[in-house]
Amino acid sequence: MKTIKSARILGQRWTYAMHQFLRAYRCTPHITTGYTPHRLLFDRDPRTKIPEAASFTHPDDCAVRKRNTEAKNIMKCYADKRQCAKANPVTTGDTVLVRQPKLNKMSTPYDPTPLIAKERKGTMITAERGNGSKVTRNVSMFHSIPQRLIQDSRPQDDSSDDILPVKEELSPSPGNEEKTTTQPSLSSASRHKRTCRSPRRLTEEI
Repeated sequence: MKTIKSARILGQRWTYAMHQFLRAYRCTPHITTGYTPHRLLFDRDPRTKIPEAASFTHPDDCAVRKRNTEAKNIMKCYADKRQCAKANPVTTGDTVLVRQPKLNKMSTPYDPTPLIAKERKGTMITAERGNGSKVTRNVSMFHSIPQRLIQDSRPQDDSSDDILPVKEELSPSPGNEEKTTTQPSLSSASRHKRTCRSPRRLTEEI
């Protein structure tokens, strides 16, 4: 794309500039394989304007493929480390949640209805709901629920030992009722009462 943009700025034909770029790329040895793409494809060097001696060494296909695989593994490890990628531990029999589309601001990333993973084939997982319907998605669309959360969410049976006895409120007897009415409350007796006075300007004579 840069070649096409530079050709348009210089007022040249972009097709001619593209052919020049492809010729230079096909004649340049690759850093991974050590050979030019033209030699790997046609088993001979391309004819260029630069004089050079003919090479009779043929590239070893197994060695080239091995170096190519090693370079791809290095790039994959670097990309996984940069993006903090890790393997999804979802296996058959796990309780999972499936990702759902976001409809509004209140919708959750995952469907709250749990599913059971029934089958895993490569990166595809088939999970089953409680009503018997099945969902097949990529492993990245599922989130495994830890076993401790499943155990905590199960309803526990209420036993008589766990229930605390309720204290019965005693109804006041007639004698106690008289005592409570005759004795003044401590809060009202100890509270200081404010004295209200009329303003001075009203008492003064004009």
